[in-house]
Amino acid sequence: MRKFVNIIVNEYIKILLKLSTIIMLITVVLIAVGYNVISFAQDKEQQRWMTYSGYTQSYTDEIQQEKSRAEEGWEERVAALEYLRDNDIDKDYYSDDFWMSTAVYSMFSQKTQVKQLTESGETARAASAQRFADELETAVKNKDWKAYNKTNAAMLEADLAALKASKEYDSLTTEQKGHHEIDLWAAKYKADNDIQPAISNWKNYLVDQTMGYKYQLSSQKALPLAEQRQRDTAANIALMEESILIGEYRLENDIKSHTTKSSGVMSDSPYGEPLGFWSVFTTSAFGINFISVLIIIVAGSVISSEFSTGTIKYLLVNPVKRYKIFLAKYFSVLSFAFLMILVYYVINMILSGILFGFGDFAAPYLYVSGGRVIEGSSFLFVAGKYLFASVGMICMATLALAISSVARSSALSIGLGTFLYLSGYGIVAVMSQLRLDFGRYIIFSNLELNAIAEGASMYKGQTLTFALVIIGIYMAVFLLTAWDGFVRRDVK
Repeated sequence: MRKFVNIIVNEYIKILLKLSTIIMLITVVLIAVGYNVISFAQDKEQQRWMTYSGYTQSYTDEIQQEKSRAEEGWEERVAALEYLRDNDIDKDYYSDDFWMSTAVYSMFSQKTQVKQLTESGETARAASAQRFADELETAVKNKDWKAYNKTNAAMLEADLAALKASKEYDSLTTEQKGHHEIDLWAAKYKADNDIQPAISNWKNYLVDQTMGYKYQLSSQKALPLAEQRQRDTAANIALMEESILIGEYRLENDIKSHTTKSSGVMSDSPYGEPLGFWSVFTTSAFGINFISVLIIIVAGSVISSEFSTGTIKYLLVNPVKRYKIFLAKYFSVLSFAFLMILVYYVINMILSGILFGFGDFAAPYLYVSGGRVIEGSSFLFVAGKYLFASVGMICMATLALAISSVARSSALSIGLGTFLYLSGYGIVAVMSQLRLDFGRYIIFSNLELNAIAEGASMYKGQTLTFALVIIGIYMAVFLLTAWDGFVRRDVK
């Protein structure tokens, strides 16, 4: 055992003393720095764009357009636009006061209803509509978004009650009825919990996002049972149900930042809000693709260079069997690969914190199990993404090692390994587009475990279990080839 450990130590020394190894470690650091700096620059550009992307069309121009088109309801829209213009109310969607323009449109819609209901003799409903219009106007004049929330919820509740009492309700589809209930849920939740209706408010954004998931779930549930049971539809229904549970859990527990199995928090932040620590850190695992190329260079030369230079003789004079030398080399390559991943992980974590702040450092990882939301460690979640991403690196390093054990040229081992790695993903992508189903059995179709776990694989129905089985078969072939080539190879 001691001799085996000594061989491993010797392999580490040979790897670490190479100038190329120092360059590789510097490259790993530069990849992490580049990713975070580029993300920071893009975020600043996004914030700058948001500053100048507000509503720019003048009310006068829009009023003229409405009058010239004279489409149904144009009088109501013109009246609302004139009110917005005369009271200098901002119509910028990204403004925290955007709710005021929404309230104005609702106010004039209620005024239109007052006329219609009065003409049809429904005086009670006309009086109710007039009250809502007055309350909305008061909320706008006082810039009181809380009053607007309460009036909006009461207005939707009254409209839904009137709709249910009418004959029209029976003609609505289940999906349409569900959407009315969802609208009321969102309005009531904002009113009951004093949630400011501003795009910059994460709770308001989350309520709207959860409402969108409920819309999609309602649409999916309205499909015939046969369609609901289809694999893609069933998976989408499960995803929507999980997203709704997580959204409601966050609202109930006041969790602003979090990570999830699909995308972290990048897609769960209000539009235009600056990126945070987890938004960047959770997506940094893609850099392992670059590290994989570096490891192919190490693995591609670790055996062939020994034979080509003749230094393998110094290893073979030791009373250690060849297969142990092979295992020592393989272990040293893989452990060095994981050392580079660890360096990349730590540097990304530090830089993400420095550039984007450590404010949401303690954000939990949320997932659904058994119909309830569970909190876990976001750091372990990201580490898991890194490990999943490293599977492709391990496979390609093993392939390069196999080529290295058979070929006498390090250049051939490195060149062929790198070429297969860079071209393999493109080839299986083309095969997927051409619907060549046998492409799912090629190893490159199974290496993106993060995408497969999220249901975004290139081939329908591809599961983690299937991918791991395929990877295991290829790995066995690579290792047997590498072992046989090393053990049986003649020394000259």
